[in-house]
Amino acid sequence: MKRTEAHKQFEAVIKADLNRWFEESDLEVEELSESVIQALEDWLDEEVVGFEPDE
Repeated sequence: MKRTEAHKQFEAVIKADLNRWFEESDLEVEELSESVIQALEDWLDEEVVGFEPDE
């Protein structure tokens, strides 16, 4: 996969959030990574609602 600027920006935001949670919470790296996986699985299982823009 070619990493576009959007990919890089998204990754930077995710890394910044993970770093903040690691520094400011009592969660260990393993707990954070488990939470990331669970959040992704939950997100993938969510029903996608279609959006039709007004004309």
